[in-house]
Amino acid sequence: MEPFGPDSLLWRNFGSRLGYLHGAAYGILQNMYPPLGAGVTEHSDVYDDPWDRLIRSLPQIIGVVYDGPAALETARRIRKYHEPISGPGYHALDPGTFYWAHATFVRAIFFGIEIGGTVLTRAEKDQLYRESIDWYAMYGLSMRPVPPDYDAFCAYWDRMCSSELEATPAALRLLALFDHFGDVAYPGVPRVLWRASAPLIARPLRWLNYGVFPPVVREKLGITWTDRDERRFRRVMRTLAAVWRRMPDRIRLISRAYEAQRRVTREAAGAAARPRPGIAR
Repeated sequence: MEPFGPDSLLWRNFGSRLGYLHGAAYGILQNMYPPLGAGVTEHSDVYDDPWDRLIRSLPQIIGVVYDGPAALETARRIRKYHEPISGPGYHALDPGTFYWAHATFVRAIFFGIEIGGTVLTRAEKDQLYRESIDWYAMYGLSMRPVPPDYDAFCAYWDRMCSSELEATPAALRLLALFDHFGDVAYPGVPRVLWRASAPLIARPLRWLNYGVFPPVVREKLGITWTDRDERRFRRVMRTLAAVWRRMPDRIRLISRAYEAQRRVTREAAGAAARPRPGIAR
């Protein structure tokens, strides 16, 4: 299986740090699927140290897209990490459960593109979704739950949100972390400073994550969201995306993606510098 490269839509649209803004929403969506929520409740420390969980997990998942020749090994490590996570009625490597977690990343990419003001052509949507299938295939699990095309994925997403997701204890505990935002300091930030600034950060961050949820999910979680909220959310995200696109790559990109960009740039420069056969120098 060929690793992803800079010519792929997945490579070009996945590595932005701006995606961290909505990380809580997608974590909650994952945990609204009861088997996944049960596994997190029994085996994860995310409630006690959500930042550590985010910092440890997300770079590995991003690495499956950006690690080049090492990407399959990155995917293998992720799968191996999930092997012991099981209990009554759930297993982390159950194809339906594992694919749901993957699907939230796929939706995050499409949603981030759309909410940022970029319009994909139908061909681009189809290509990006096909690439997401190749990405999932790298984990080596059954492809049975994977929708075959973009339209089928949209139908799958709507069905999961309306019929399968629940306000599980795991999801509600994650949602409640916004009420205790100052309890666990972000790594590298002094605790006193974090406690003082956390209330100022938590309120807009909560609102930005509420905007990610489909209406049926907000209803299940008891979240009020008005038409005015929706209009403001879209304006804010378009503005943030426009500003973010102008940032230098070392700021704009998550470090795993930035290092991948540097790697392919070095490789291209090295290839250009090598003499071509038959050409005298």
